[in-house]
Amino acid sequence: MRTVHSEALRQLQWMWPRAVGGQMPRIQSSKIGLVSTALSNCGIRLDDAGRRDVTGEIERAKAVGLAPEQVGTDGVLGEQLAQVYQEYEDVKGAAGVVDFEDILLLNAGLVRENLTIAEQVRQWCRWITVDEYQDVSPLQQQVIEGWLGDRDELCVVGDPSQTIYSFAGARSDFLLGFTSRWPEATSLRLTHSYRCARNVIDLANAVLARGDERGRLHLTSQREVAGEVRTTVYDTEYDEAVGVAERIKGLLATVPASQIAILVRINAMTARFERELQAAGIPYSVRGSARFMQRPEVKRAVSLLRVASKQPSDADVAEQVAAALEPVGYSPTPPLGQAQREEWESLAALVSLAATHTSMTELVADLDERADNDDAPVADAVTLASLHSAKGLEWQAVFMPGAYEGGLPLRYQGEFVDLDEERRLFYVGVTRAKDLVELSYARTGSRRETREPSRFLPEGRRRKTA
Repeated sequence: MRTVHSEALRQLQWMWPRAVGGQMPRIQSSKIGLVSTALSNCGIRLDDAGRRDVTGEIERAKAVGLAPEQVGTDGVLGEQLAQVYQEYEDVKGAAGVVDFEDILLLNAGLVRENLTIAEQVRQWCRWITVDEYQDVSPLQQQVIEGWLGDRDELCVVGDPSQTIYSFAGARSDFLLGFTSRWPEATSLRLTHSYRCARNVIDLANAVLARGDERGRLHLTSQREVAGEVRTTVYDTEYDEAVGVAERIKGLLATVPASQIAILVRINAMTARFERELQAAGIPYSVRGSARFMQRPEVKRAVSLLRVASKQPSDADVAEQVAAALEPVGYSPTPPLGQAQREEWESLAALVSLAATHTSMTELVADLDERADNDDAPVADAVTLASLHSAKGLEWQAVFMPGAYEGGLPLRYQGEFVDLDEERRLFYVGVTRAKDLVELSYARTGSRRETREPSRFLPEGRRRKTA
């Protein structure tokens, strides 16, 4: 059992001396250095987050098979991306290294062009089974087809309703069009859920039914317990974090901490929940990213806030924090790039936290205390995770806060991101729960704006906390 990448690399290490000669080029584990050189050669200066965004755009372009001259112009660099992408390829070639996407490109190319190589590879890959097939990229599909040749010994497993990595090049088209490509294929629909209780499955089915999802399944729970779905409307984000922590504290009498998760749309949302779990003495671990106070951008920001706290000001605390964080990238509206946006969200979380403090000195003292108490995670702990990193996992109880229009589904610069993918993400979150799903949102945002409930929330199940 291997990933497509690891199998392609294993084959390529065998292919190279036979088809090309000599030793296979070294694999560049990180693109950032090469991308930085390419940007510099093109006369473009970006911060660390901007360089990560450009790296991600190049990776996505290669994953879907786009050459430099074919890339779009709506990313961080606009029309300059094509120039930087080509320069990156030139710098990489001059260094005599290959990247992870090249492993697939070279494998597919050698199988396509060298019959002897192709025959050997197809002997190795007599029967192919691909799991999570809805997440296959066009480049991965090209490699799989090369291994298969004109045979049909292929088994795939997937759920188009769990396609949540489109931003990385994943496409469910290959799964949905499988029987068109192979008309004699046997198709099995697995609709029995042995994880989720009935009410949880009913919510999951209802979420998908309100969309226009091709190939969606209508699941049926095979468990006798009904389970519970709760929706709570809080007045503020602070109230929501406190309320979720209180609910979890009550659950711990009967549910192990390791069987409870808080799933959020963006990583920066963990900040307020980390604080309230810590205040309640509830052990927690953060999956897929560093704890909030350990993130580099947060450490830099706290240093700036410490300096700003010594300066007299008549502005309220949130305004002081926003002004202090401008030099490290905070602005009222988020930037376009994903990595830049993730750092911005951490800064925005600090601005939001400021609203619950009466002075900068008090805020900095609170942040310092949180950093001092940010102990290493323990085994029996509540999990905080993004919805993306929770895929494939399960818990007895799942909390999904921030379920409002603009939070889930997510909206940036006034525009919703892909609504179909947001719906699938909500569905993935719901189906992580065995017995209990707790959905919530704050009626008032950190900028005192009024929020509307998410279109994905079940109707008739909203209640206000006491």
